[in-house]
This record gives sequence, structure tokens and C-alpha cells, in this order.
Amino acid sequence: KGTASILWVALTTGERSLIELLTVTNMGPVLWFTTWQAALSTGLTLLIAMPATYVFANYDFRGKSAMRVAITIPFVLPTVVVAAAFRALLDPVDLTGTIWAILAAHVFYNVAIVVRTVGGFWEVLDSRPEQAARMLGASRWRAFTTVTLPILRPALATAASLVFLFTFTSFGVVLLLGNLG
Repeated sequence: KGTASILWVALTTGERSLIELLTVTNMGPVLWFTTWQAALSTGLTLLIAMPATYVFANYDFRGKSAMRVAITIPFVLPTVVVAAAFRALLDPVDLTGTIWAILAAHVFYNVAIVVRTVGGFWEVLDSRPEQAARMLGASRWRAFTTVTLPILRPALATAASLVFLFTFTSFGVVLLLGNLG
């Protein structure tokens, strides 16, 4: 009851309540844009980061630690720095001011979350169940989708939640790269 009443007060009281801002002002389209671009950014980040995550989780190779650090560098930089760098890179290609610029920056910025979160979980998984599926005739893809992927779902959900949160609240990236107004 306590949390619900606090939420109700936050939504309905004050000089301008959140409900009033969303219904009376023009915030509905802004909220819609923010939500769908964050969802699309999250999906693209997962799609693009999973091959790198697979490699980091399943192979040992020279320079692995250095590459993991290199993937993490964009994430520890301020959002405005990443957005400014993307603006400088994308100006010659004429993508600045498009949704593609925003999506590219979000993916670049958040790949580290997926590689670190899902990859860390994947590295310690027991590979024997997937190997057993392969021995019983399952293809690599079938063994992955029926054995490994269900085990990875909690890590994927965690990474997706974090990426969505970061892309939903990345005002600097949208402001510097979007020009969608």
C-alpha cells in the first residue's frame, strides 16, 4: 500500500502532475518515440552483441582480455562524448539527424553490457548438456536453441533490461544525433 500511494501522489499531484503532462501537453509522441527507439535499440544491441558474446564465452585466444577492455571503453565514456564522436564519424555519411545514427550509437555504447552480462554467465555454463544434445543428433543450432538459450534467458533478460533502461534515458545521444524535431 505504501508504494502504491507514493506512486499515486507522484502521478497526480504537484504543480503539473505526470498524468497531466502526458495527456494535456504534447508529451505522448515524445514518450512513444523514446519507447520504440529504446526497444529497437535493445533488440539490435542483443542481435549484434551475441556473436561477440559467443566468441568471448566459448573460446580462449590471445588478446582476449585486451579485446574485452576495448569493448567496454565506450560504455565507461560519458554519453555525450560517444554521441559527439558518432556525430563526427557520421557527418560525412550524412546519417546525422536520422534514427539510424541514434540506433548505431546505442548499439555501440551498449554492446559491452551484453558481452559482460551474458558472456560472464555463458562462460561458466556446463557444456555437457549441449554436447549430449549434439551426440544425440541435434544440429549446432538446435542444440543451442533448445539447451543453451533457455539457460541463458535470465542473463539475456538482465542485459536487455539494462540496455533498454540506458537507451530509454540517453537524452544526450538523441539530442546530439537526432535532430528529429
